[in-house]
Amino acid sequence: MAIDGYIRVSDVGGREGERYAAPSQQRKAIEEAAQRISEPLGEVVIEEDVSGAKRAEDRGSVTCSIAASAESPVGSSFPTSTA
Repeated sequence: MAIDGYIRVSDVGGREGERYAAPSQQRKAIEEAAQRISEPLGEVVIEEDVSGAKRAEDRGSVTCSIAASAESPVGSSFPTSTA
């Protein structure tokens, strides 16, 4: 059973390169969590410049991911976010 992940950065703020490590750090944490429970990593949704206060229904990629998980045997997701 694949494990899906969710990466969100509230405010990219023009950062890039070495100054913008949040998504890679979050992905690493998700990969390590999946490995700890011996499950393969499925889809990883990345949202940038999206407030955590925004409803999931108003977020395109999260809405698609939620709908897909309802239709497929996804075990868990590991939400992580960095401002």
